[in-house]
Amino acid sequence: MSISSVHENESNIREGYDAEKVEFLAEQIKSVGLIEPITVYPHPDIEGDYLIREGNHRYLASLKAGETEIPCMVWPSSKRNRVADVDAMLSTGRTKNPLRESEISKGIQLALDLGQDITTIGKKHGMSRTEVNLRGRMAQRKDKLSEDFTKGAATLDTVKRLYDLADQSEDSALYDRVIKDLPSGANEDEIEKHIVETEARLTKDRIKAELEAMGAVEAPQYAPWRRTEWQPIDEEMTLAEHHEAGHKYLFAYRASTPEWFLQKETASQAEPEPTPEEIAEQQEKQRLNAGLAQIAGVRTKSIVRRVQDPKTVSEAAAKTLLLKRIERWCRDGEGEEMIGMITSIAPVDGGEMDDEEYKTAWEKWIGQAKKFLMRLPLANLVALDDLLCGAPAELDNLRGFARTAAEVNGWRYTTLWTKENFQFYDLIVNVLGYVLDAAEIDAMRYCAAEVPDRSRDLDIVQAIGEACRSCGTEPFEPTGEDICTGCASADESGEVA
Repeated sequence: MSISSVHENESNIREGYDAEKVEFLAEQIKSVGLIEPITVYPHPDIEGDYLIREGNHRYLASLKAGETEIPCMVWPSSKRNRVADVDAMLSTGRTKNPLRESEISKGIQLALDLGQDITTIGKKHGMSRTEVNLRGRMAQRKDKLSEDFTKGAATLDTVKRLYDLADQSEDSALYDRVIKDLPSGANEDEIEKHIVETEARLTKDRIKAELEAMGAVEAPQYAPWRRTEWQPIDEEMTLAEHHEAGHKYLFAYRASTPEWFLQKETASQAEPEPTPEEIAEQQEKQRLNAGLAQIAGVRTKSIVRRVQDPKTVSEAAAKTLLLKRIERWCRDGEGEEMIGMITSIAPVDGGEMDDEEYKTAWEKWIGQAKKFLMRLPLANLVALDDLLCGAPAELDNLRGFARTAAEVNGWRYTTLWTKENFQFYDLIVNVLGYVLDAAEIDAMRYCAAEVPDRSRDLDIVQAIGEACRSCGTEPFEPTGEDICTGCASADESGEVA
């Protein structure tokens, strides 16, 4: 095919070409010709000409080699040609002759422009919906953040966080300011801190400009700690109201909003001007306090993000955390007997030991017990921890099963049942698979039947059985009969229930 009838494709997502590769191919073509044909299809606008579907480097190399003909495989025309082109470039560009990140993003945006939906694109190219959406937005923005992503200086998570910031912030300048000063390669915690600091600076700059425009006066740096001379103003007032009242403002170190003070007309006692050392000391305290206040929110977000990530905590680390809790239950006097039975390592009998001897022996015992427990599956340790968390009481008599009408009002701490025993039975029956004994079932039903208006959410077994066959309510007597007391009395008197 005449090379003059072949045209580069406007759907091509590559941004420039590998000059060395083109040069190498050109020399090869001069020697042996083009071995692998390029793929083309009929040009939609120029009759008799063709667009390249695959083989742009080979086409450029052939031009450079001075070729007038180029071997081609011709594909038929199709209304999906541009979509198919983009799909082909994204697919081959991720396996052979890899695309740059910016080129992948450009291809994703082009696919979206051609009408492909996010889900389809993601399935075709192994991307999540989030990644497809973010790459499309990066291709549109072409700002410093997308450049950083292309260079590997920003991750997809970074891009998502900052695009969320752009969408959610009321300050349109915040996103631009954040990415302008974004440290290269910053991790998620550093980015959160950078956002907080940038937002504080922008807010301070805006408020300070308003204050200067209205002629507000700044208080001296020592105003916060010279209470004999300066009175702090805590009332909620607008900037203008503070100014009209004669208050003076002061921005603490890195603070985004000012504090307000009123200079007293007469001081209770004269104080000398603070020395430079005193001012420096107070400013250092302000700096440290501001840093701690600023990092508090960043720390919380960091913790939340790590807890959400299923890969953060290893199983060994999770077991270690649980064993620390289990050890605390033992130190508080709960669970030693059960731990001893589980591990077959008897707890320490300190009857004839002094305090130091007992402490040494106990530490040895708990160390050996923890080594044994560490070998149990994590799920078993979770169940054990829950057992020790709420130790059941008085389950050898009805008091431990007693119910109360207060349960329906959320007053959960009224009986042993609502304190620990329901949780204990819920765990051993529904998690550990314990089968209730007839004596336990009878006790639960008896205590439940005594309080018909109890909370049904705290029933381990159905209280009595079937509802009343006459009126549909639950029987009041713990006999298992299928008719309630009221209906039974009506039957005996001959009245219709």
